[in-house]
Amino acid sequence: MIKSQLVSTVLPTYNEKLNIITLIEGLLKAAKNNYKTEIIVVDDNSPDKTWKIVHDYIKKNKLKNIKVVRRINQRGLPTAIARGIEEAKGDIITWMDCDLGMPPEVVPKLVKTIQDGCDISVGSRYAEDGKDLRRPLRVFTSKAINLYTNLILNFKVRDYNSGFVAVKKEVFSKVKIHPNGYGEYCVNFLYQAGNKGFKIKEVGFDFKERELGESKTGEYLGAILRHGLNYGLRIFYFRLIKWKSNPKAKILPILMSLRSSIRRRYYVYFKKNYVKKQLETRKGKL
Repeated sequence: MIKSQLVSTVLPTYNEKLNIITLIEGLLKAAKNNYKTEIIVVDDNSPDKTWKIVHDYIKKNKLKNIKVVRRINQRGLPTAIARGIEEAKGDIITWMDCDLGMPPEVVPKLVKTIQDGCDISVGSRYAEDGKDLRRPLRVFTSKAINLYTNLILNFKVRDYNSGFVAVKKEVFSKVKIHPNGYGEYCVNFLYQAGNKGFKIKEVGFDFKERELGESKTGEYLGAILRHGLNYGLRIFYFRLIKWKSNPKAKILPILMSLRSSIRRRYYVYFKKNYVKKQLETRKGKL
């Protein structure tokens, strides 16, 4: 771990007064003896005054490495993260949700992955040592979205909509945060970065259910399905953008190629898992 390196963590907030101080203290503790840190809270003028709670915490503890950006006339997760990136001074920039579902003690692992040579590290529910500990419906929808994303885009990242990411600052000179939607920005960012040749590695972590405050994506089936549909449409749009970038391409050959790619990937996936199960069965018998 390079202790002299400055790591910036962007925290996009909206009505997170019950979680924000616990998260900030967890991030400060995780950074201690590992690297220098700055925390940038980008708050969308929360009615519960999350921004004021952070201001008061900074003043009380006389902290110089925490900054609050209060946005009055703008809202949205992707633009909040983009604003935080603009404000960041660190060589490595991380961001995460503020509901405590993403453990702050995992951030040093993401940072170390960057320091070891990767351009982007992703906190992943589906990589080795990763778990999704939320309710079955949420686990199912997240896995379905990621399977769909991999089939439409590629199989380079297992947790495309993670939202728990660390990035070398220079990556942002070539890949920007897409301003529209909600969590789809993460899919687009990782997809574009992979296409431009940046090295991406996933780090497994245990993703927990929110305990305090209200979910931004809704708790009911209708809200979850609505967000899932939005994800699906935008992910297909990201793929269309790549198709349109090739003026000589015809839609039918591309669709045929995509169908063949899906069949090939499914064949490799099931063959790999079938062989694995057969070996495990044989070991069990021995």
